[in-house]
Amino acid sequence: MKKRNNIFIRTIIVLIAVTFIFSAYSKLIDLSAFTETINNYGFKQLSFLAPVIVIFELLLGLQLLLFINVKPVLLISFFTFIFFTGVFSYGYLINDIERCGCFGSVLSNFLDTPLVLYIKNIVLIILSFIAYKSYNINDKNNTALKIVIISIITGYALFIAGYTYKPTMRINSPNVEKFLNKSTKEVGLDNFYQFSNDSTYIAIIFSYTCPHCLNTMANVNLFKESGYVDNIIYLPVGGGQAKKDFDKNYKIIGPRINKASASISRISGTYPTILFIKNNSVIFVNEGFLSAPLVFFRWNKVDLN
Repeated sequence: MKKRNNIFIRTIIVLIAVTFIFSAYSKLIDLSAFTETINNYGFKQLSFLAPVIVIFELLLGLQLLLFINVKPVLLISFFTFIFFTGVFSYGYLINDIERCGCFGSVLSNFLDTPLVLYIKNIVLIILSFIAYKSYNINDKNNTALKIVIISIITGYALFIAGYTYKPTMRINSPNVEKFLNKSTKEVGLDNFYQFSNDSTYIAIIFSYTCPHCLNTMANVNLFKESGYVDNIIYLPVGGGQAKKDFDKNYKIIGPRINKASASISRISGTYPTILFIKNNSVIFVNEGFLSAPLVFFRWNKVDLN
Protein backbone atom coordinates (compact mmCIF):
# COMPACT_ATOMS: atom_id res chain seq x y z
CA MET A 1 0.00 0.00 0.00
CA LYS A 2 2.82 2.36 0.91
CA LYS A 3 4.60 1.56 -2.37
CA ARG A 4 1.44 2.36 -4.34
CA ASN A 5 1.06 5.64 -2.48
CA ASN A 6 4.68 6.55 -3.25
CA ILE A 7 4.11 5.86 -6.97
CA PHE A 8 0.98 8.03 -6.91
CA ILE A 9 2.80 10.93 -5.24
CA ARG A 10 5.74 10.62 -7.63
CA THR A 11 3.32 10.68 -10.57
CA ILE A 12 1.79 13.90 -9.26
CA ILE A 13 5.24 15.45 -8.86
CA VAL A 14 6.23 14.50 -12.42
CA LEU A 15 2.95 15.97 -13.71
CA ILE A 16 3.65 19.28 -11.95
CA ALA A 17 7.25 19.21 -13.21
CA VAL A 18 6.15 18.67 -16.82
CA THR A 19 3.64 21.53 -16.50
CA PHE A 20 6.37 23.94 -15.39
CA ILE A 21 8.85 22.76 -18.04
CA PHE A 22 6.30 22.94 -20.86
CA SER A 23 5.20 26.39 -19.67
CA ALA A 24 8.81 27.60 -19.66
CA TYR A 25 9.57 26.08 -23.07
CA SER A 26 6.45 27.54 -24.73
CA LYS A 27 7.39 31.03 -23.53
CA LEU A 28 11.09 30.57 -24.26
CA ILE A 29 10.56 30.04 -28.00
CA ASP A 30 9.02 33.51 -28.26
CA LEU A 31 9.95 35.64 -25.26
CA SER A 32 8.94 38.81 -27.11
CA ALA A 33 5.34 37.59 -27.25
CA PHE A 34 5.44 36.81 -23.52
CA THR A 35 6.81 40.29 -22.84
CA GLU A 36 3.84 41.69 -24.74
CA THR A 37 1.53 39.51 -22.63
CA ILE A 38 2.93 41.05 -19.45
CA ASN A 39 2.32 44.51 -20.94
CA ASN A 40 -1.28 43.59 -21.72
CA TYR A 41 -1.87 42.58 -18.10
CA GLY A 42 -1.04 46.15 -17.17
CA PHE A 43 2.45 45.47 -15.79
CA LYS A 44 4.43 47.33 -18.44
CA GLN A 45 7.19 48.30 -15.98
CA LEU A 46 7.71 44.62 -15.11
CA SER A 47 7.94 43.28 -18.66
CA PHE A 48 11.73 43.03 -18.30
CA LEU A 49 11.08 40.13 -15.90
CA ALA A 50 9.90 37.88 -18.76
CA PRO A 51 13.19 35.91 -18.96
CA VAL A 52 13.37 35.66 -15.14
CA ILE A 53 9.88 34.13 -14.94
CA VAL A 54 10.73 31.59 -17.64
CA ILE A 55 13.96 30.49 -15.93
CA PHE A 56 12.15 30.35 -12.57
CA GLU A 57 9.53 27.98 -14.01
CA LEU A 58 12.21 25.89 -15.69
CA LEU A 59 14.20 25.51 -12.46
CA LEU A 60 11.09 24.46 -10.53
CA GLY A 61 10.21 21.89 -13.17
CA LEU A 62 13.71 20.43 -13.46
CA GLN A 63 14.15 20.09 -9.70
CA LEU A 64 10.84 18.27 -9.39
CA LEU A 65 11.53 16.08 -12.40
CA LEU A 66 14.92 15.04 -10.99
CA PHE A 67 13.61 14.92 -7.40
CA ILE A 68 15.90 17.54 -5.87
CA ASN A 69 14.72 19.62 -2.91
CA VAL A 70 11.26 18.20 -3.56
CA LYS A 71 9.53 19.31 -0.35
CA PRO A 72 10.47 23.03 -0.49
CA VAL A 73 9.99 23.16 -4.27
CA LEU A 74 6.48 21.71 -3.91
CA LEU A 75 5.66 24.41 -1.38
CA ILE A 76 6.97 27.10 -3.74
CA SER A 77 4.94 25.50 -6.56
CA PHE A 78 1.79 25.62 -4.45
CA PHE A 79 2.11 29.37 -3.86
CA THR A 80 3.26 29.97 -7.45
CA PHE A 81 0.06 28.46 -8.86
CA ILE A 82 -2.00 30.58 -6.46
CA PHE A 83 -0.06 33.70 -7.47
CA PHE A 84 -0.41 33.04 -11.20
CA THR A 85 -4.14 32.42 -10.77
CA GLY A 86 -4.45 35.74 -8.94
CA VAL A 87 -2.53 37.58 -11.66
CA PHE A 88 -4.76 36.14 -14.36
CA SER A 89 -7.88 37.04 -12.36
CA TYR A 90 -6.64 40.62 -12.17
CA GLY A 91 -6.02 40.74 -15.93
CA TYR A 92 -9.34 39.06 -16.71
CA LEU A 93 -11.48 41.25 -14.44
CA ILE A 94 -9.67 44.58 -14.75
CA ASN A 95 -8.06 44.58 -18.21
CA ASP A 96 -10.36 42.22 -20.14
CA ILE A 97 -7.61 39.65 -20.74
CA GLU A 98 -9.23 36.62 -22.37
CA ARG A 99 -6.16 34.49 -23.03
CA CYS A 100 -3.84 33.66 -20.18
CA GLY A 101 -0.63 33.40 -22.20
CA CYS A 102 0.61 30.88 -19.61
CA PHE A 103 1.92 28.63 -22.37
CA GLY A 104 2.94 31.34 -24.81
CA SER A 105 1.16 30.97 -28.14
CA VAL A 106 1.42 27.17 -28.25
CA LEU A 107 -2.05 26.26 -26.98
CA SER A 108 -5.23 26.56 -29.03
CA ASN A 109 -7.72 29.30 -28.19
CA PHE A 110 -9.97 26.77 -26.44
CA LEU A 111 -7.26 25.47 -24.11
CA ASP A 112 -6.29 29.02 -23.16
CA THR A 113 -9.78 30.19 -22.15
CA PRO A 114 -10.52 31.43 -18.61
CA LEU A 115 -12.65 28.37 -17.75
CA VAL A 116 -9.97 25.88 -18.76
CA LEU A 117 -7.28 27.92 -17.02
CA TYR A 118 -9.16 28.08 -13.72
CA ILE A 119 -9.88 24.34 -13.80
CA LYS A 120 -6.23 23.57 -14.59
CA ASN A 121 -4.85 25.84 -11.90
CA ILE A 122 -7.24 24.64 -9.20
CA VAL A 123 -6.26 21.04 -9.99
CA LEU A 124 -2.55 21.93 -9.86
CA ILE A 125 -2.96 23.81 -6.56
CA ILE A 126 -4.70 20.80 -5.01
CA LEU A 127 -2.16 18.31 -6.40
CA SER A 128 0.85 20.33 -5.27
CA PHE A 129 -0.63 20.60 -1.76
CA ILE A 130 -1.33 16.84 -1.63
CA ALA A 131 2.18 16.06 -2.84
CA TYR A 132 3.74 18.46 -0.33
CA LYS A 133 1.86 16.95 2.60
CA SER A 134 2.47 13.34 1.52
CA TYR A 135 6.04 13.38 0.24
CA ASN A 136 8.41 11.72 2.71
CA ILE A 137 10.81 9.91 0.40
CA ASN A 138 14.58 10.17 0.65
CA ASP A 139 15.87 11.12 -2.81
CA LYS A 140 19.47 12.16 -2.34
CA ASN A 141 21.06 9.83 -4.88
CA ASN A 142 23.33 11.31 -7.57
CA THR A 143 22.56 14.86 -6.41
CA ALA A 144 25.78 16.27 -7.88
CA LEU A 145 25.03 14.77 -11.31
CA LYS A 146 21.48 16.11 -11.20
CA ILE A 147 22.74 19.61 -10.40
CA VAL A 148 25.11 19.42 -13.39
CA ILE A 149 22.21 18.40 -15.65
CA ILE A 150 20.06 21.27 -14.38
CA SER A 151 22.94 23.73 -14.86
CA ILE A 152 23.50 22.64 -18.48
CA ILE A 153 19.82 22.84 -19.40
CA THR A 154 19.40 26.21 -17.67
CA GLY A 155 22.49 27.56 -19.42
CA TYR A 156 21.10 26.47 -22.78
CA ALA A 157 17.76 28.11 -21.93
CA LEU A 158 19.53 31.38 -21.14
CA PHE A 159 21.30 31.15 -24.48
CA ILE A 160 17.98 30.70 -26.32
CA ALA A 161 16.40 33.51 -24.31
CA GLY A 162 19.07 35.84 -25.62
CA TYR A 163 17.82 35.20 -29.16
CA THR A 164 14.05 35.30 -28.54
CA TYR A 165 13.83 38.17 -26.05
CA LYS A 166 13.31 41.57 -27.64
CA PRO A 167 11.73 44.50 -25.80
CA THR A 168 8.38 45.30 -27.39
CA MET A 169 9.28 48.94 -27.98
CA ARG A 170 12.40 48.20 -30.03
CA ILE A 171 12.42 50.35 -33.14
CA ASN A 172 15.72 49.42 -34.75
CA SER A 173 15.64 46.34 -36.98
CA PRO A 174 18.66 44.60 -38.47
CA ASN A 175 17.02 43.60 -41.72
CA VAL A 176 14.13 44.61 -44.00
CA GLU A 177 14.96 42.09 -46.71
CA LYS A 178 12.39 39.66 -45.29
CA PHE A 179 9.72 42.14 -46.48
CA LEU A 180 11.04 44.10 -49.44
CA ASN A 181 9.81 42.96 -52.89
CA LYS A 182 8.01 40.02 -51.30
CA SER A 183 4.38 39.23 -52.05
CA THR A 184 1.77 39.63 -49.34
CA LYS A 185 1.47 35.85 -49.35
CA GLU A 186 5.21 35.36 -48.78
CA VAL A 187 5.23 37.84 -45.90
CA GLY A 188 2.19 36.19 -44.34
CA LEU A 189 -0.23 39.12 -44.63
CA ASP A 190 -2.68 37.14 -46.77
CA ASN A 191 -3.56 35.20 -43.63
CA PHE A 192 -5.23 38.31 -42.24
CA TYR A 193 -6.62 40.26 -45.20
CA GLN A 194 -7.59 39.77 -48.84
CA PHE A 195 -5.56 42.24 -50.87
CA SER A 196 -6.62 43.49 -54.29
CA ASN A 197 -4.06 43.62 -57.09
CA ASP A 198 -5.27 47.01 -58.35
CA SER A 199 -5.15 48.80 -54.99
CA THR A 200 -2.42 50.32 -52.86
CA TYR A 201 -2.10 49.76 -49.12
CA ILE A 202 -0.23 50.54 -45.98
CA ALA A 203 -0.06 47.67 -43.50
CA ILE A 204 1.05 48.89 -40.09
CA ILE A 205 2.30 46.31 -37.58
CA PHE A 206 2.25 47.96 -34.18
CA SER A 207 1.97 47.42 -30.44
CA TYR A 208 -0.66 49.11 -28.30
CA THR A 209 2.04 49.75 -25.69
CA CYS A 210 4.65 51.22 -28.04
CA PRO A 211 4.93 55.04 -27.83
CA HIS A 212 6.65 55.23 -31.22
CA CYS A 213 3.65 53.47 -32.75
CA LEU A 214 1.18 55.84 -31.13
CA ASN A 215 3.20 58.90 -32.17
CA THR A 216 3.24 57.77 -35.80
CA MET A 217 -0.46 56.82 -36.05
CA ALA A 218 -1.73 60.24 -37.19
CA ASN A 219 0.90 60.38 -39.95
CA VAL A 220 -0.07 56.89 -41.13
CA ASN A 221 -3.69 57.99 -41.46
CA LEU A 222 -2.64 61.03 -43.51
CA PHE A 223 -1.48 58.74 -46.32
CA LYS A 224 -5.06 57.60 -46.91
CA GLU A 225 -6.72 60.91 -46.08
CA SER A 226 -4.46 62.64 -48.63
CA GLY A 227 -5.16 59.98 -51.28
CA TYR A 228 -1.69 58.42 -51.47
CA VAL A 229 -2.99 54.90 -50.68
CA ASP A 230 -6.38 53.26 -51.08
CA ASN A 231 -6.52 51.58 -47.69
CA ILE A 232 -4.70 51.06 -44.39
CA ILE A 233 -4.57 47.68 -42.66
CA TYR A 234 -3.97 47.86 -38.90
CA LEU A 235 -2.24 44.81 -37.42
CA PRO A 236 -1.94 45.35 -33.66
CA VAL A 237 -0.13 43.23 -31.10
CA GLY A 238 -1.61 43.08 -27.62
CA GLY A 239 -4.87 43.98 -25.94
CA GLY A 240 -6.20 44.59 -22.45
CA GLN A 241 -6.03 48.08 -20.96
CA ALA A 242 -3.59 49.27 -23.61
CA LYS A 243 -6.16 48.49 -26.32
CA LYS A 244 -8.86 50.35 -24.38
CA ASP A 245 -6.63 53.42 -24.11
CA PHE A 246 -5.83 53.22 -27.82
CA ASP A 247 -9.50 52.98 -28.83
CA LYS A 248 -10.29 55.97 -26.64
CA ASN A 249 -7.54 58.25 -27.94
CA TYR A 250 -6.72 57.21 -31.52
CA LYS A 251 -8.61 57.00 -34.79
CA ILE A 252 -8.34 54.22 -37.34
CA ILE A 253 -9.64 54.55 -40.88
CA GLY A 254 -9.31 51.00 -42.18
CA PRO A 255 -9.74 47.37 -41.18
CA ARG A 256 -8.10 46.26 -37.94
CA ILE A 257 -7.17 42.61 -37.34
CA ASN A 258 -7.40 42.10 -33.57
CA LYS A 259 -7.01 38.35 -33.20
CA ALA A 260 -3.64 37.73 -34.78
CA SER A 261 -1.20 39.00 -32.13
CA ALA A 262 0.87 35.83 -31.85
CA SER A 263 1.27 35.42 -35.63
CA ILE A 264 1.94 39.11 -36.21
CA SER A 265 4.68 39.20 -33.58
CA ARG A 266 6.48 36.50 -35.56
CA ILE A 267 6.23 38.52 -38.79
CA SER A 268 8.01 41.47 -37.21
CA GLY A 269 9.45 42.03 -33.75
CA THR A 270 9.95 45.71 -34.61
CA TYR A 271 7.18 48.13 -33.75
CA PRO A 272 6.02 49.96 -35.70
CA THR A 273 6.73 48.30 -39.03
CA ILE A 274 4.93 50.02 -41.92
CA LEU A 275 4.71 48.14 -45.20
CA PHE A 276 3.81 49.95 -48.42
CA ILE A 277 2.02 47.53 -50.73
CA LYS A 278 1.33 47.80 -54.45
CA ASN A 279 0.26 45.01 -56.83
CA ASN A 280 0.13 42.65 -53.84
CA SER A 281 3.84 43.19 -53.24
CA VAL A 282 5.78 45.10 -50.58
CA ILE A 283 7.54 47.94 -52.35
CA PHE A 284 8.86 49.85 -49.32
CA VAL A 285 9.46 49.16 -45.63
CA ASN A 286 9.49 51.83 -42.93
CA GLU A 287 10.59 50.62 -39.51
CA GLY A 288 10.12 53.04 -36.64
CA PHE A 289 8.55 56.49 -36.77
CA LEU A 290 6.83 57.39 -40.06
CA SER A 291 7.01 60.99 -41.27
CA ALA A 292 4.03 62.85 -42.69
CA PRO A 293 3.54 62.32 -46.47
CA LEU A 294 5.10 65.64 -47.51
CA VAL A 295 8.36 64.90 -45.69
CA PHE A 296 8.26 61.17 -46.42
CA PHE A 297 8.10 61.54 -50.22
CA ARG A 298 10.78 64.22 -50.16
CA TRP A 299 13.30 61.71 -48.76
CA ASN A 300 12.00 58.40 -50.13
CA LYS A 301 11.40 57.43 -53.74
CA VAL A 302 8.23 55.40 -53.45
CA ASP A 303 5.93 55.05 -56.47
CA LEU A 304 2.38 54.32 -55.38
CA ASN A 305 0.79 55.31 -58.70
